[in-house]
Amino acid sequence: MSARLGSRSGAFITAEECIYSAKLSAFEQLSLVNFLDNSRVPDDAGQYMLDRISQNQNCAVEETLRSIRADLKTLALKCNRADSVSPEINAALRERDDYRCCITGLQDNVEATYIIAPSIVQDPDLIERASLRLLLEAILTKDGVEELFSLLKPDTTENQLQNLWLMSHEVRTLFRGGHIHIIKSPCLEGTNGLVKGLGLFNLIDRQADRWNPEQKGSRVKSLPLGLCLKRCRGNTENEANALRLIEKNTSINAPKLIGYAVIDKKSGFLLMTKLPGIPLSKVYYRTTYEEREKMAKNLADWISQLRRIPNKSGRLIANVSGGPITDHMSEPDQHRGPYNSVEEFNDDLTQKVFNIQEHKSKQPIATLYRKKYDVCFTHSDLHNTNILVQNGQLSGLIDWENAGFKPEYWEFVRAMWPYGGDKRLTSIFRMAFGNKYDAEWEAEVFILDNSPFIF
Repeated sequence: MSARLGSRSGAFITAEECIYSAKLSAFEQLSLVNFLDNSRVPDDAGQYMLDRISQNQNCAVEETLRSIRADLKTLALKCNRADSVSPEINAALRERDDYRCCITGLQDNVEATYIIAPSIVQDPDLIERASLRLLLEAILTKDGVEELFSLLKPDTTENQLQNLWLMSHEVRTLFRGGHIHIIKSPCLEGTNGLVKGLGLFNLIDRQADRWNPEQKGSRVKSLPLGLCLKRCRGNTENEANALRLIEKNTSINAPKLIGYAVIDKKSGFLLMTKLPGIPLSKVYYRTTYEEREKMAKNLADWISQLRRIPNKSGRLIANVSGGPITDHMSEPDQHRGPYNSVEEFNDDLTQKVFNIQEHKSKQPIATLYRKKYDVCFTHSDLHNTNILVQNGQLSGLIDWENAGFKPEYWEFVRAMWPYGGDKRLTSIFRMAFGNKYDAEWEAEVFILDNSPFIF
């Protein structure tokens, strides 16, 4: 609804000249010019201003212009007033936003906040032909106001949620005071959330280096307002889709996707919320056995939640969208599958093992073919650098680029691989999974030892 439909000419130019020739303060002039400039059709807004001046010939131009400013302020207050939210909608909103402020990502003192107060639909000053209704139509056009009012009708939960955010008390105060400006930028338009414009992300990337020069060259850069920007090596869209799945289906503390852009098959950008904590790899040596046991229990819960995510990809073993899977254990930039059976996956996994046909019927490889495995959603990179901790407990799980639907044993095997099964460094994974997949890890070691390179 914010798309510009008209140009700046005729009535716009005349109205702007009236503003600058009037005896107004610089701030008054600026606010009135912004009203003209940011209206959907600037010429229509200019004509509205000229009509107001013409209708009030007994008043000085300055008095009429100041009355327009006063009406704009009244309209803003009405659109931004604190309408009440039903308990049912409030609960749905908190579940959707994971009880976190949409700006800071924090969970403290969050409140349901309407972007535009639905009560304006019944406001007597905004009924057909009312004074503020005409002003709003000058800003949005008559069709735009009708579209807005239809969206504000609380006929469904989904409609109401589209107009609601969770905000902390401090952010909510800033938002309602007009200090947070929401703009739907053309470069954020796309299909299914895909951000097609790369200019915005390149700009953010450069600005991040200015904010903190120490981040220059880093793949993940911290931004203000609890956000971060990740320059992906590949699988950008898959990671974005994985973050959506996690947010929708689990309570796992993973980054929330804000937007993304695909540059090519090997690069892209992800804009997302930043999680609290530091990588487990940096403090592992300082953790106590009791802390590791607690973290393993929490990790087991997260893995259980992942495994309950429904597979709607259309393929049995695939990435989030049903396409080929990737993994850091495979050759660089290599995609495999998708697969229609676990046997196909195992065949690809073992294809480079010397004399594989002979080994399929012998241990340890035989285990992979004899056992029946469920296929479930898998992070596929439970490395200690991707597990965040804070105050001795798990605080987040990041780096979902290789996520997808894979055989159940793969999560454990993949977690063990970077450490060669070292019992000290993998104790958390062993406690989280128990000894359920020891035979599969033994098979994986055999594959690693008997292949020139492993998928």
